[in-house]
Amino acid sequence: MRHEPPKGGLEQLARQMDNLSSNQSLRIITLAYCLRHLLEYAITYMSHGEFASSWEQLSFVVDRVHPKPNGREEQVFAIAVMSWLSAWSETMPLGLIEEIHTDTHPIVRRYCVDEGLELGSMLRDRIVWENSATSWGLQIADISASIVGKAIHNPDNRDAVKAFARLMRASHGDPAVAFHVFTINPDADRSYADKYQPLVDALSRDPAHPRNLKRLFRLR
Repeated sequence: MRHEPPKGGLEQLARQMDNLSSNQSLRIITLAYCLRHLLEYAITYMSHGEFASSWEQLSFVVDRVHPKPNGREEQVFAIAVMSWLSAWSETMPLGLIEEIHTDTHPIVRRYCVDEGLELGSMLRDRIVWENSATSWGLQIADISASIVGKAIHNPDNRDAVKAFARLMRASHGDPAVAFHVFTINPDADRSYADKYQPLVDALSRDPAHPRNLKRLFRLR
């Protein structure tokens, strides 16, 4: 995976990061980490068949936290996300599937170089910040995030876990594709995974998908 260095330089980026609050810094690094996982799953599960043509023109819509457009947080994210994704690719590379991503596939034609995926052409000027009040796509994402968030914060709450399981079962493909819990904490131990075991159990009890899904749980 490859990308060009930030045009403004790393020193400028460091100064801008230093001016962010702790909440802002945590928010943009979490957003970048989620974007990395979004790309992985979209490339793996939603880039073939009817979805292939969608990769001709990409747009990544983000819910704007502050009403003022082009604020400091948005500016920093636009630069930092490229560096973070490149750094994470050293240990978590975004791979392609040879049988699907042939030379004629839009991902290969538009976003690949000899070194692999060229994230600059994939992401640069394609990250759009919008208000969820005027975007039905963000509204659906907000509803989904609320359901997942309640289950994550209350894994022993039967109603929260039930809603979570129904959402996962309704996702594209099957629950094995949708279900994944990850953390940016590199030191998370086994107790972290055990905390969310009720979410795995809820899916494994689904009569519509009788196979055991417990083995699909993994923590990053």
